[in-house]
Amino acid sequence: MFDDELLQELTIDDLSGGIREIAEIIGIDNVVELIKYAGGDDYYIPSIASYKTMLLERYLRNNRKQLNSYSKLELIRKFKVSGKTISKIRKQIAKENRERLQMRINI
Repeated sequence: MFDDELLQELTIDDLSGGIREIAEIIGIDNVVELIKYAGGDDYYIPSIASYKTMLLERYLRNNRKQLNSYSKLELIRKFKVSGKTISKIRKQIAKENRERLQMRINI
């Protein structure tokens, strides 16, 4: 397509504002791909806070040693989350462990 050829001429110097900042982070080639895919559309990019509890739960599940070797207060300070979040994650992981153990016993 002719538009694709024109986009190959695009440089970071042609950009301004937020799209220029994005290009500086992900590179002009990736910005060109974004323009091809979503040019003209509005997208919301969530902050890490939107995913923090889910990611922390996954991290602690995969690194059980940290979950068990740190106190609740140490985890709160280390990951900058609330005590309620740590308690919820610990409770969820403990529940999953009990369920797995129960399944093994029932087999």
